[in-house]
Amino acid sequence: TRQNELLGKGDDKVYRNQAITFVREYIDRCYCDANICASGLADLVYLNVDYLGRIFKKATGHNITAAIQKKRIEHICHLLTTTDRPINEIARESGFSDMHFFYKVFKKHMGVLPGEYRENTKK
Repeated sequence: TRQNELLGKGDDKVYRNQAITFVREYIDRCYCDANICASGLADLVYLNVDYLGRIFKKATGHNITAAIQKKRIEHICHLLTTTDRPINEIARESGFSDMHFFYKVFKKHMGVLPGEYRENTKK
């Protein structure tokens, strides 16, 4: 559901700040949804996707896609260190449907592949 009622109807700056807060909180709650994307988030806060991307990056230092990926990788790292579940299962449950892409993103963020990360952190 659209959440504009949670966002103020006053000053533009206030609305922008509330929109960014809403998007950050939504990512924190829904990062496992494989369909979460910048355009969907923009629709939720009634902003143009490019504009939302600019103000989100200015406020957080990251673009929306990077914020989603970062949250997913944090969750995956936690599961890799606390469970023995298969890596592909963990990746899919965390919102990655393409395993090749998942391995690429994980390596970019963590500097090692998921199996190496698990091995290194369990020692």
